[in-house]
Amino acid sequence: MEEYKVSKSNLVSVILPTYNGELFIADTLQSVLDQTYKNLEIIIVDDCSTDKTIEIIKSFNDNRIKLYVNEKNLGIGENTNKALSLANGEFIMMQDHDDISSPYRAEAIIKILLENPNITGCATKTKKISGTCRKYIHDISEPIILMDDEDIHASEIFDRLIFHPTIVYRKSILDKIEKPYSGEFTIVSDDDFFYRLSLLGIRFSFLSNSYLLYREHKQRTCASNRYLHYNERNIMVKRVITDLLPFATEDDIRNHSIIQSRRDVLSYRGEKNDWAISWYKRIIAYNLKTNKFNHEKLLKIMATYWKHFVVLSNILTPIKAMKLYYSIEELRPYLTTKTKFNREWRKRFIRAMKWYFIKNRNIEKGSK
Repeated sequence: MEEYKVSKSNLVSVILPTYNGELFIADTLQSVLDQTYKNLEIIIVDDCSTDKTIEIIKSFNDNRIKLYVNEKNLGIGENTNKALSLANGEFIMMQDHDDISSPYRAEAIIKILLENPNITGCATKTKKISGTCRKYIHDISEPIILMDDEDIHASEIFDRLIFHPTIVYRKSILDKIEKPYSGEFTIVSDDDFFYRLSLLGIRFSFLSNSYLLYREHKQRTCASNRYLHYNERNIMVKRVITDLLPFATEDDIRNHSIIQSRRDVLSYRGEKNDWAISWYKRIIAYNLKTNKFNHEKLLKIMATYWKHFVVLSNILTPIKAMKLYYSIEELRPYLTTKTKFNREWRKRFIRAMKWYFIKNRNIEKGSK
């Protein structure tokens, strides 16, 4: 990546809440200190860790690190709110205590934000690594805007492109919202925060680059509290669909929550096919009537999620899946070729069999 000169005034506050992160905090903190963009302050607020997290942090000798230790446990949301209140930078860079930032992450995203003053923040792709991984391969390519705020707005029906650990944004947006992490949610509080911002018209972009290594391990909050995550996600789905698609019924919202989750869809084995065709067509008709979303971008987004649904819902019947895939006329210009579809089906088949037959069956059915 080419060196990019920035003003000393463009301070980046790295928000790094911690709680019992001794296994990974050293790697995470080192990845922040190794940023090619040096004008940083690292706000670490520890939420009463009972392991060696604080001891490990104190072993680093860098005056950019600002460590605060809570007197009592605040929880994820309030702990992050406290860290944000201590930030002095013009820009906020979120960092979970177990993920690894590419050394080019801050530099690349600040470059985009400085060159595009109309953009409020940037999220990026990620690469997943296992909990024990110690060999990191970083994306060193130039930052490229893959999706703008219209793409992100249209995608909110199906998924949130703004993945919290990847985001860098202007601190000024915090003036528009009273409490970033409201306390209503434990696990999806970040989704709630960014959705509330989107309702205020905040403009985000999504970069095609992977500037974060997302570490998967059993101690992550969403993994160790799977049922809570499932229930909170359903609440957020209902809120978003009710706001964006007011014609949706309770059954529509419940079914949409199922098809939105790739793992849930596996348990229904094509049961939702007819409903899904009707649902997609109703969304298209509604948008033609209201112009709520950029229509071409909406169709492109829908085509991507339609492929995911069709493949996983009919993972054991590929011929049926192929026929279903091309059944919605409005989406056809944005669909892949049969060859690419078959390639996608084969790739998903291997993953799906692991999910379905080993340990990741539909949570809703499993809890009955």
